[in-house]
Amino acid sequence: MVNSQSESDVITVNPDDRRARHAAIIQLICTAEQVSWSRFYSLLTGNSILILAWAALHNSPSISVSPSISVKLGLTSCICLLGLLLGIFWAILGNRGRRFLAYYMHWGMLIETNSQCMPNPLELTIRLRDSRKKLGNGLDPKFSKGKSFYEKIYNFCGSRNILMIVPIMFSMLFFIMLLITWKDLIIKLVI
Repeated sequence: MVNSQSESDVITVNPDDRRARHAAIIQLICTAEQVSWSRFYSLLTGNSILILAWAALHNSPSISVSPSISVKLGLTSCICLLGLLLGIFWAILGNRGRRFLAYYMHWGMLIETNSQCMPNPLELTIRLRDSRKKLGNGLDPKFSKGKSFYEKIYNFCGSRNILMIVPIMFSMLFFIMLLITWKDLIIKLVI
């Protein structure tokens, strides 16, 4: 978590100002969440276009500028490398977006802690998110003891992991597509 100020730097303010700050931090949290998922949707759209372009070129007849240089090989290789790099950069952006969200949640909790308003929605949301028991509790006693299989799956499927792992998985897919693109060259070099 990014902390540019310490908790002792929070000043005491009147209740109206505190409510305004609380509303502002809630808006920042909503915006950070929306930006994270909008970036993810852009990644999915961009990767879909790249994959379709690669598939169309891969299945088309080869166009050669000279006997040793294939335009198809060059274009499909560029598409694969672009997709591979985009996946890595998008994973970094996904992590960055989740760090901003955590930062805003931290400061929102500080505002709530120093206020007299009840309930504190940020505190309740963070407790719910971090409880790791969620839907499992109350439904089946085996989920309330230790780290159940459900809890492990639930932890793995969190927003931060999805926004970081899926772009990396797309990068791996583009790497495999690059190997498929180069398979004839690889076979010629090996044999």
